[in-house]
Amino acid sequence: MANPYSRKIEREKEKEQRDYLREMKEKYSQKTYECKYCGVKFDKEHGLKVHLKQWCKKKPEIITRQNTSDIVKISAYEHAKQKIDMLMGYFKFFPGDSELTRKGLEILMELEQIIRENMKK
Repeated sequence: MANPYSRKIEREKEKEQRDYLREMKEKYSQKTYECKYCGVKFDKEHGLKVHLKQWCKKKPEIITRQNTSDIVKISAYEHAKQKIDMLMGYFKFFPGDSELTRKGLEILMELEQIIRENMKK
């Protein structure tokens, strides 16, 4: 016949195991937010945002708009910059009418400035 005291010990061990498993599950299933530039991890999204705004030394210098992914913003900026560089090269290589070339270069420079300002917002 089984000893009732040993059954009580088994139940206590099972309870301890369940508690331990529950604790580990809670500990490791929490969502973490990681800085993609330097690898620092945060348990809250706000901590990551503050880190990116003020403390991260490895992030790129380009500050971009919110509400779109960083990859899309940076690639859009690079794409626009390449187009501007190409058009500036075109105006310089094929001067044609000097007044038209000067106006075209002014417009492209203004456009580049607008893009830079928008990326900083």
